[in-house]
Amino acid sequence: MKALTPEQKQFFSQLEDTFRTPGWQLLINGWKEEQNQLPMQAFFGAKGYEDVEKARVRFGLLNELINLPGITEQQKDNLLNSEEDDPSDG
Repeated sequence: MKALTPEQKQFFSQLEDTFRTPGWQLLINGWKEEQNQLPMQAFFGAKGYEDVEKARVRFGLLNELINLPGITEQQKDNLLNSEEDDPSDG
């Protein structure tokens, strides 16, 4: 198992602190609300396929924001469980 560098520890610690704040939960609630409205907006409000594509992209971006705590935790776990290879070996 690989240890995190001090910079990585600080990075993940600060993000985890952010994710635990009430403000972060308020943001998630707003993003979920917007995401839930997108299908109806796209269905009834799209003037063409380009508008549907924009709604899909927006939905994906909102999904990433909503799931950012889990994504970050997975990145941290991947770093911790990675082989101690030189990253430039690629």
